[in-house]
Amino acid sequence: MGDPWSPQALAAVPRTRPVLLMGTGLTAVDVALTLFRTGQSAQVTAVSRHGLLPRTHPKGETAAPPVLLPPRLPSSLPALVRVVRRAADHCGDWRAVMNVLRPRLNEVWASLSVADQERFLRHLGRHWEIHRHRMAPAVAEELAELQASGALRVRAVGPDGRDPRLGQCSGQAATVSWGDGFGATVSCTGPGRLPAAADGLVRTLLDEGRARLGPHGLGLDVSPDGNVVRRDGQPIPRLWLVGPLRRGRFWETTAVPEIRAQARDLVTALACGPSERGRIPDLVPR
Repeated sequence: MGDPWSPQALAAVPRTRPVLLMGTGLTAVDVALTLFRTGQSAQVTAVSRHGLLPRTHPKGETAAPPVLLPPRLPSSLPALVRVVRRAADHCGDWRAVMNVLRPRLNEVWASLSVADQERFLRHLGRHWEIHRHRMAPAVAEELAELQASGALRVRAVGPDGRDPRLGQCSGQAATVSWGDGFGATVSCTGPGRLPAAADGLVRTLLDEGRARLGPHGLGLDVSPDGNVVRRDGQPIPRLWLVGPLRRGRFWETTAVPEIRAQARDLVTALACGPSERGRIPDLVPR
């Protein structure tokens, strides 16, 4: 099954047969809970390369501890990691550090070298995602109950179906037989890298040269204002991009606050032109 968010997609999943979820992020969490809340009686197995679930938001309202981050963050990945770890150790709450760091992420991302960006994607990307995109406490509790009962399994599984964690612990590698024994397989992996994951419109833009790949193939190339950049490197004035397909050129571009800010900037540009930006009332809070 390709898109679990398409209308009635999960209605086709047989509730009496085991289900395989490809991915262990927030989409997999939503799909698993939806299945069990609508009558799933067979086991659900969620697999990913790391087998890591999203972390949890704190319960209740708590005062955020002060976070000490330098005005100018390092532009090398190892130094940046050290600064973030020191800040978390100092304030005692890594969530507070993530919240303070978030508005500066695109600036930090742009300051990293291409090699450091690739290094981050290869070694730290998934760990960043589970700390950045977290579950509500009630959701985490419901998920923990499903895991404790055995209704939901979460596994780290490589492309060959082998579970490296179980293999190291028991001397036997667990395997997932793709398709065999499962009533349905649901893709919960999120957007893949381009051009392999391009849909019809994006592929057409790429094929016709009206767009080109952005850094690391995470999205399309765009100008700082969000204009799509064509194959010859020139931005297309009347073709704009908002949201996750800006990834690569920008890093923090998948959540509602960032997308909302992009949409507002686009409306301002279309209504007033670049020279008038910032002069219309901020009707949508950032």
